[in-house]
Amino acid sequence: MTTATGSRWKLYRRTDWRLSQIRRIIAEVDSLGGDRLFLQYPTQGYGWSLTPHLLCAYYSILRKARFTVVLHEFSGLSKKARFAATLMIRTAYEVIFTNSFEQKQAARIDKSIIQRSRVVKIASNIPVAAMVPPLSERKYDLGYFGHIRPRKGLEAFLSAITQIRKQTSGVACVLIGQVPAGFKSFAESIVAQCEALGVEVKLGLSDSDAAETLANVKAVYLPFPDGVSERRGTAMAALANGAMVLTTTGEFTTPALRAAVVDIPSLDAATRILEALQTPHEELALKQAAAQHFLHVEIPSNWETVASAYLE
Repeated sequence: MTTATGSRWKLYRRTDWRLSQIRRIIAEVDSLGGDRLFLQYPTQGYGWSLTPHLLCAYYSILRKARFTVVLHEFSGLSKKARFAATLMIRTAYEVIFTNSFEQKQAARIDKSIIQRSRVVKIASNIPVAAMVPPLSERKYDLGYFGHIRPRKGLEAFLSAITQIRKQTSGVACVLIGQVPAGFKSFAESIVAQCEALGVEVKLGLSDSDAAETLANVKAVYLPFPDGVSERRGTAMAALANGAMVLTTTGEFTTPALRAAVVDIPSLDAATRILEALQTPHEELALKQAAAQHFLHVEIPSNWETVASAYLE
C-alpha cells in the first residue's frame, strides 16, 4: 500500500495481514499522512486475508478517503478470489486496471465501475541491457523467463525442449527465473528436468543480470495458458531486450501485441519453434520493428511514468 501527497510517495509494507491486526494497520497507515491511498491487489503477501478488502471499505465509505485499488488481475482469478475482488470493486473510491480487457470484465459484474475506473498499463521491472547484440551474435537460441511455479507454462516449455532434442542437439537453451516462496520443491524438479535436457539454468539473478542474459537469447518461449497480454512483464522484458517472443495468443492479446510476437500453437510446438528459429533475417527485422513500435506506443517506459499516471 502507498500514500501520496502531491507527487510524494510513502510506501507501507507488512508481512502480517491477519484480521486481528487491522486496528494496528489503520493506525500505521494514518501515521504516514497523505491525501490519497493506493492498494496493489492481488499480491501473494496478502494470502487469503480479507483485511485489504475491509481497509478498502473502511477508508472509501466510512472515512470518505480517496482510496484507489490497483487491480492487476481479475478475469484470471479463481471464483473465490474474484468474489473477494468484487467487494473491492464495489466499495473503492477508484479502481485502476492494468488493461482495458480486465476493466470490461469487471464491468460485467458492476457497470458503475466504468465511471469509477481507468486503465494504467504497467512497466517491466527488468531494464534494457547496456549492450543488446543482434540476434546472430547471441549465445542462446531458446530460453524461458519467469517465475518457477505451476501454471506458468514451464511444463509446455520442457515438453517442447524434449521434442526438439529428439530432432537436434544444436539448440542452446537457457532457463532464467526466480523461485517464489513455497515453490522450492517444484523448482528442484524443474531444474532436474532442465539438467537432463541440457538446458542451462540461471535462477535468482538481479534485474540487471536478467536483462543481460535476455539480451543474449535469440528467442524466448513463453507458452502462457491464457495467452500473452500486456500485463505479462516477462514478455515485455524479452521484447525490450530484442528477443523474439514465441508464445500463445488468446482473447487478452491485442492486435498490436499480436504483431510483435510469434504465435506458437500448443499443437506441435517444437516444430513451430524450430521453424521460427530459422526465420529469414528480413522477416526478423520486421518483427523486431513491430515489437519496438508496440513497446514505444503501448507500454510505459518506467515505473516513474506509471506512478505519475496514478496521480492524474
